[in-house]
Amino acid sequence: MCVYRRIVVATDFSESAELALEWATRFAEPFGAQLHLVHAWQIPVLVGPAGAYLATPEVSGTLEHELGTELARIATDRPVAGRHLINGTPETAVKRVAEETNADLIVVGTQGGSGLAHVVFGSVAERVLRTSSVAVTLVPKNYRLPDASASLVRTVMTPVELVPDDDHGEKAAGHALHLARRFEARFELVHAVDLPAYVHNHVELAKETEGVLKAELSGLMQRIGASAPEAQAYLRVGKPGQVLLEHVKAQGVDLVVMRTHGHGAVERFFLGSMTETMIRKSGVPVLVLPAEQAPATEAVGANLIPDDVVATG
Repeated sequence: MCVYRRIVVATDFSESAELALEWATRFAEPFGAQLHLVHAWQIPVLVGPAGAYLATPEVSGTLEHELGTELARIATDRPVAGRHLINGTPETAVKRVAEETNADLIVVGTQGGSGLAHVVFGSVAERVLRTSSVAVTLVPKNYRLPDASASLVRTVMTPVELVPDDDHGEKAAGHALHLARRFEARFELVHAVDLPAYVHNHVELAKETEGVLKAELSGLMQRIGASAPEAQAYLRVGKPGQVLLEHVKAQGVDLVVMRTHGHGAVERFFLGSMTETMIRKSGVPVLVLPAEQAPATEAVGANLIPDDVVATG
């Protein structure tokens, strides 16, 4: 069962970050989860006629106080267990708090809105995603939250690749199913495949191939314990990225659950083309599960900090 107890939310106080915080707040409700807010800052470098120099302790102290006040403001009326104002880079701060609190999920807003294909890549969100050992949800700036009276998640989709002995893919599908059940939402398992031209040119071969793939999808649904009418499997034929995006729009998907392809010694996730496409272009939150979940450790520090204390360091 997927249970979220502690959720770390990165914020830079932008509109995108506020949207991610609101999403995290509503996501936390059915789990009774606590939020940990993180804002990273660095001592300002001031430039004057004599050159560049670090801000004085007085200026830095004033800035830190103002940031702490803003962090307290956005925590109001939310289930916030810790506010963390950390001197350092955002990705380092988020990773540190996630480790100290034994977090189950990190939520980050993506900027987007630039008209470029790279909605996430090169951003703080990307760096957090690629170095995280726990699940990360990326909330796009152009995402529209459902009305407060409606459920946050009404349809959960997870794309699968149907490769042999894909334990991680099966676990991701099972995780998505549990999420759907928690939110009383629809669950959709989708396999997208671009069949070779020679298969398309032979009607019987195309039917046979699609039949085999549908049978594999059905088998996966059975293994994770999904059953109609709560769940539905779809085989989409075409360019995977394109047909998955079309599916998200046509089905009104609220949350996409995917996985990475593992990580190496440098702690860099290999996301895979489908995951990158969903993050960049789907327009809905994407929850990315690491292929290898780090072992849980005893929480220290921030999860014990009362909500009226600002952690610095």
